[in-house]
Amino acid sequence: LTLKLWSNGAKDNVQDKIRVKEVTLSNVTKKGTLSTTAAADPQSNWTYSSDKISFTKEYEYGISVSPAQIIDGKLVSEGNNPGIPFENGLLLIPQTITNGDPILVTVVYYLHNEKDDLWEEKTLMTLLPEYTWPAGKRLTYNLVISGDKTFTKLDINTVVEDWIPHTEEIDFSEQI
Repeated sequence: LTLKLWSNGAKDNVQDKIRVKEVTLSNVTKKGTLSTTAAADPQSNWTYSSDKISFTKEYEYGISVSPAQIIDGKLVSEGNNPGIPFENGLLLIPQTITNGDPILVTVVYYLHNEKDDLWEEKTLMTLLPEYTWPAGKRLTYNLVISGDKTFTKLDINTVVEDWIPHTEEIDFSEQI
């Protein structure tokens, strides 16, 4: 699972007006039991524990966001600007998000107040849309901070891609 942050970029050079301080993903299921059947058409099923976890990513000094918009459900960015990533992705068990069992995203950011030339701290929260995360797929939630000058909401675009495993080498001799 990956979260990427953007600004709507439509008015007043928004990229210079928003600096993300912190992002938190809350109420994520961290444990479950996978049951499978050994049949010609194998079936699998998750039973989830009630244990939940939160993930927080802090950005030292705040980090500027790249402009993008969601048009007809698709993320449209200007040039090759990357969104602000929430880590390099989180490896999580598949789970179902419902209104009764939501996952909350909280974004704390600084908004530039031109009148006083100050950076004001603001907070936006949104629930991820109801969805069942498929096994063996990579999900990216693009969160676009939007609104006219006051930035009052987070628009969400979800991208589901095949998860392609790769190998990484870690040199433990350099670890202390």
